Parts: sequence; structure tokens; C-alpha cells
Amino acid sequence: MIVTETNADLMRKTVKQIGNIERQLVKIAAQVRLGINERTQKGKNEDGGSFKRYSPAYKKYKTKKGRPSSPVNLTFTGDMLKSSRVHKIMDGVEIYFPDNAERNKGKWNEDKGRPFFGIDKKQENYIIKEVDKFMGKVL
Repeated sequence: MIVTETNADLMRKTVKQIGNIERQLVKIAAQVRLGINERTQKGKNEDGGSFKRYSPAYKKYKTKKGRPSSPVNLTFTGDMLKSSRVHKIMDGVEIYFPDNAERNKGKWNEDKGRPFFGIDKKQENYIIKEVDKFMGKVL
């Protein structure tokens, strides 16, 4: 293909639109990350139900350390939820824990029957609405 000025302009616009789409996806994922954290702090899992109770020993430990043991909100220091991040990957965006210790805490809670690090129906609808809105402007 011979690149003409018109083709070059079109290519520049396309590259700019792709960059805008990527930035918008990161913004949407950041809001989803915030939603996961807020929902978890309220003691709700990704299905909207309450988390499985803490063991009696852990409940006693939290109380002894001056931390509330109810509702179960997967928070002792807050470091785990604060450490989650969003970044662009090849085919979209990813919400993840870059810190190995915090990632292990999240995995431990998931393994103990406290699913929190997923997208709920409200967030799914938000993603669809925001992507539709943005793509409507781009196209």
C-alpha cells in the first residue's frame, strides 16, 4: 500500500482512537477496582452475600488487637485492598495485586470461601454502559 497524506491522517486518527480506548478502559477498570474495595469493606462478596465468618481464633485475635471482627470485611490493616492495581495488558486491562504478600492474602481469603476479587452484576452493567457510551463517541 502506498501511504498518501490522506492514509497517513487516517492512520494517525486510528492510533489516537486506540490510545483513547485504552485510557478509557483503564479508567473503567479503576472504578471497578474501587467498587471491589468498597463492597469488600461493607462485608459483601462478589455475589452480594455476606462473607463466611472468621474462625473463632481469628475473631479473638482481631478483637485483642482492637480491630472489629464484624462484619467480616477482609480487613486488618487495609494493606491488601489498598495494594490492588490496574494496568493495561495486551487484550484489555487487569486488576491485580503486585505485592506477593498481599496477593497471597487475597488468595487465602478466596480459598477460604470468601470470594471478593470478582466483578458483581452491578459492576458488569457499569462496564457495559461505559464501554457502549465511549464506543458510541468513537465510532
